[in-house]
Amino acid sequence: MIKRIILLISILPVIMFVLFLLTAVTNEYKPEAVENAILVNEISGETVAFTPPLRLVSWNIGYGGLGEEADFFMDGGVDSKAESPEIVRKNLEGIKRVLSRNYYHLILLQEVDRNSARSFYTDQAKYFSEIYDQLESWYATNYRTFFVPVPVFDPMGSVESGLMTLSVFKSSKEGVRYQLPGSFSWPNRLFNLKRALLVNRFYDEKNGKEWVIVNLHLSAYDDGSLREQELEFVREFLLNEYESGNMVVAGGDWNHILPGFNKGSFGDYTTKEKDLFWVKQLPENWMPEDWTWAYGKDFATVRSNEEPYTPGRNFTTVIDGFLLSPGIKLIKGETVQTEFKYSDHQPVIIEIDYEKEEEIEEEIEEEI
Repeated sequence: MIKRIILLISILPVIMFVLFLLTAVTNEYKPEAVENAILVNEISGETVAFTPPLRLVSWNIGYGGLGEEADFFMDGGVDSKAESPEIVRKNLEGIKRVLSRNYYHLILLQEVDRNSARSFYTDQAKYFSEIYDQLESWYATNYRTFFVPVPVFDPMGSVESGLMTLSVFKSSKEGVRYQLPGSFSWPNRLFNLKRALLVNRFYDEKNGKEWVIVNLHLSAYDDGSLREQELEFVREFLLNEYESGNMVVAGGDWNHILPGFNKGSFGDYTTKEKDLFWVKQLPENWMPEDWTWAYGKDFATVRSNEEPYTPGRNFTTVIDGFLLSPGIKLIKGETVQTEFKYSDHQPVIIEIDYEKEEEIEEEIEEEI
């Protein structure tokens, strides 16, 4: 009898592990390559005609859990979730206040949690759709898993998170989620992100063209192969849309240092280089020269999370911004300096308009 009890005790962890894996396999998120996004809020009543100039903002809100007081275990820190529900509320309220300082035609958000243990199950898509109840809002899942088992002594737990686009305009078509290529090896893929593009389309009666707004959040914690596949997919997608006669704006968290910046652009830092394995430079000449990068030049958009934020200690750089197709003119780009109080990212604002015909003619003459 004692031997049986000892045997049972010895194999119990194996049984539990197998059951855990079976549950993970059963609940694995398996999105289609192309599927409709989720319409969170629909515009009712009279709608605003889509007409540039436009003001847009993009902000990775760090699921309301990565404010100035936070660190993160994947960056060399220890935490896997927000410290408390109060911290999440504080960060969300702060994000709301920053966004309310300006009027935007389009708001692109990343890392918006809906049902995650790390943010105490706050439905952040509902939160922002209720704040902006006069705007149309769409959501696309980027991360869904029943339980993330790391770090071992404080596991992240269940996660449901994604991209959210809010607009004063009514979309001309359904919002669409496009699955990005590549995946982590098994069993890591059971607990990792399944990244996507959230694409919305708006018909411009003034010039008879369709504007394609792409919200994205590319991979960070991989060996580089995922990012290569994602960049190739995004490049082909954007070029195909432009060659189809559309005006294209892609914005979000590119998880690459954007053109014009490098690792030393914002001065010294104490972050260990081993904790910056996620930092990659966007490949040179990734897009044709007539496409325009749009962002602020004065402030970083992201900080490292090996420890709570202290200026001069955490590594900072620019990985958030917009890419504009030919025919779109950048009027202004700026990064809002929040000192990373409410997220480990800072918001990027751009103002854009048509490139006027006379400006296009001047550019052609200069090339000749």
